[in-house]
Amino acid sequence: MNKVKIGLLFTSQDRYELTRISLESAVKGIDTSKYKVTILWLDGSVEINSKNYFNKAFFPDINLIKIPGFRNFGPAVVTQIGINKLKKIDNFEWLGMFESDCLFLDKWLDECLKAVKQAKIDKRKIGSVTPFSIKGWTIQTNKNYFINDVVGATCCLFTSEAWNKIPPVSIAHPFRKELLKNLAINPLKHPSIELGWDWLFATAIYHEAGLLTISTKHSKLLNCGNSEEVKKIPPYLKYNDEFSKPLRNTYKKIKKNYRLWLKTLKKMLSNSLLSIFKDVNLNLSKYIYYRLSDHWYKREFNNDSWWIWAKGSAEIFINNDYKEDIVSPISLNLTILDKKQSIEVFFNKKSLGILSSMNNKLQLANLTIKKGINIIKFATKVKGKTYLLDNRILAFALYKKIE
Repeated sequence: MNKVKIGLLFTSQDRYELTRISLESAVKGIDTSKYKVTILWLDGSVEINSKNYFNKAFFPDINLIKIPGFRNFGPAVVTQIGINKLKKIDNFEWLGMFESDCLFLDKWLDECLKAVKQAKIDKRKIGSVTPFSIKGWTIQTNKNYFINDVVGATCCLFTSEAWNKIPPVSIAHPFRKELLKNLAINPLKHPSIELGWDWLFATAIYHEAGLLTISTKHSKLLNCGNSEEVKKIPPYLKYNDEFSKPLRNTYKKIKKNYRLWLKTLKKMLSNSLLSIFKDVNLNLSKYIYYRLSDHWYKREFNNDSWWIWAKGSAEIFINNDYKEDIVSPISLNLTILDKKQSIEVFFNKKSLGILSSMNNKLQLANLTIKKGINIIKFATKVKGKTYLLDNRILAFALYKKIE
């Protein structure tokens, strides 16, 4: 019997006990007589217990590939990097991901593919399946599976066709729920103004290719915030399927709208920090990732723009994972409140110019983003300071109008 080839991305950063529970319960629930599984483990741990476990972990029937050094990249960026790497390893029938806060129940993988088999019998086109049956996220029920309008990034499997329809998750973290108006149901009911990227997956594969996201009828995975929560789960709950019944059983049909989806994608890219590079389109942005130094605050938004304040000199690390260098125009707009402040901008140690409150824009027609790590550095002349109604130390802000 030919085994089904599955590639799984596992990401972790410290949290030793949770990491161990997640990885070992996932492996325990895989029947290796049916499935040929590769797990790519990207880790960002510095705690000694976590690092020791990362170095020693081994499973005889699983191809476990371990790569360290992914600290503080953020879950969306690490996911994009990891799936890109998985696609280069083998031609998997299913690509998936899970994080270090999962407790998998017995036969979770079997149950996922049983749900897919039943959905195909029902003549449904399936792009994604998850063992995480999420209360309130289910929009239609079937006796053997649920149809979802969102798939949790906690754990999900995608067909290769489906993943190729998903835009780079790194540009959609965070995105604002109004962007999904008429494209998805639940984000508009979510209390947060800005959402994570879980809603991106199911929405993308549906509007791009008419592919559905389903979950197992009974949850085969628990999402646990910390190891103490795992210990508090009573045995009957771990194995009692009834707790996973959805709250909402009525189906509200969303019409497939490819044109509106493309418009939304362009908005998402404009909403991303990568939009400072004008020629980094949706395809290229699957291979371009950024990471901020510790001197930045969180990005802020209003209806038509975003900005991010820096405490002082700060850096942006741009990783080009594309097959070659990328040449693109770059456009930088800074907000500088202190008239004494001047900021010299460097790209890979080469000065691009000096900006001030009177001259706060920098545009270059051609900038080469080399393969590997590139660094944009903003070197301030004077220290940042606090201002009225804002007690943060502010030196300057990078600003971009959302087109």
